Amino acid sequence: MRGRMIPVGFAFAALFAIAYPVKSTAGPWYAGFAGGVSGSEGSDLENSYPVDGSRFPPRVVSSYLDQNRHTWRALVGLRPKDFLAVELNYSDYGTQNLGYRGRRDMPFGPAFFIPQVTAEGRRTVTALGIDVIGHWPLSSKLTALLGVGLVRATVKLDSDFSTIVGFPPARNSSTSASERSMVVRYSLGGSWTFDPRWALQAKFEYLPEIGSDFASGTESHTGRSSQQTFWLSVERNF
Repeated sequence: MRGRMIPVGFAFAALFAIAYPVKSTAGPWYAGFAGGVSGSEGSDLENSYPVDGSRFPPRVVSSYLDQNRHTWRALVGLRPKDFLAVELNYSDYGTQNLGYRGRRDMPFGPAFFIPQVTAEGRRTVTALGIDVIGHWPLSSKLTALLGVGLVRATVKLDSDFSTIVGFPPARNSSTSASERSMVVRYSLGGSWTFDPRWALQAKFEYLPEIGSDFASGTESHTGRSSQQTFWLSVERNF
């Protein structure tokens, strides 16, 4: 579903451009849609996800982690000065899949009864934020952008666990955790004004560490990691 939002958003922007004719001057308000690719500090998540609160924690045999996923953002902003803009936006940084396979090395009993453990997690990051963006003209159409913003980020982790002991069927269980953080994010990029009311922007964004470290004996942690995102957006002035 999230992956479909990117082409749908750009299609909506194209229809919007056809429906509303271009005027000679641009107003201070703007709205837009962005799509992109986001990644996290994968090694931190992958190495710390296989934790367990039991007496005999699993020994990991193999693990996996999705490094990149598609993202989308809806935004509206005000540009009171040529060199300054204030923007409110909602960002979906996508869902990251991670998991592992392992076994519990019990100190007693035959090997036939050594539990085999499988875990599959889905870690989703969303954020509501407000950014202050500085504009530095490079030419009549090209502008350098530097932004800083305050973000209310939400991290959600849904995990499915399966344990097999000998011949009996697997014992399945699921957990869900959600955490919120207030952080400051940073962005750097450029804008191309290809029309008096339309602009295409490319940005690199850094979102500092959010969530909390996985810990043995608790199911309320979602993992702690930063986000690096490349955004490509279409914006229209009003």
